[in-house]
Amino acid sequence: MSKLLVSLFGIFTYLVGLAGLTAFMLYLGGWSFLPLHINSQPLGSAGTQAILINLLIILLFGLHHSLAARSSFKKKLTQIVPAAVERSIYVLISGLFMFAFCLYWQPIAGKVWHTDNQVAVIILRALHVFGWLILVLATFEIDLFHLMELKQSLSMNPDEDHEFNVIFLYKIARFGNVYVDYKNRVPAVIPFWPMGKKQG
Repeated sequence: MSKLLVSLFGIFTYLVGLAGLTAFMLYLGGWSFLPLHINSQPLGSAGTQAILINLLIILLFGLHHSLAARSSFKKKLTQIVPAAVERSIYVLISGLFMFAFCLYWQPIAGKVWHTDNQVAVIILRALHVFGWLILVLATFEIDLFHLMELKQSLSMNPDEDHEFNVIFLYKIARFGNVYVDYKNRVPAVIPFWPMGKKQG
């Protein structure tokens, strides 16, 4: 695959991934000025079909993020496609799943929680925006363009080294050995799966 095609594919998948994430954030916010959000559709019944569709969306999204991030899966994928587009494909599928969530999520009758208190509404809205803002800032700290494969696609170097800068969020909190120990003790995808020395 030529450098131009890899670069164009990388830019395209980056835009799809970014647009999908943005749509997902706005959809979950339930903003009334949007034509489509999590509360915009009429409530359906708690029917089997609606539940199965929602479970399928979550299952496919989870499987993709869990399995496609594993080194064994990446190794097999790069036997089919060039290594330079491997993560771009991951980003593309992730973005499409975000759009799928927004377009196909089935409303089910009933309420998880509700408040008419305007102060509480403002606080909850602010927390929603602040939470997503923290997430976006965290991706920029580890280099969003590297994370979403744009840099590697433009440079044609899938193994491009990236220096981790300990700044802002990563300077005030970390998991450390507690997370490493947890990762070594608890299976990542399949419950009760025998653990080896390393766990992804």
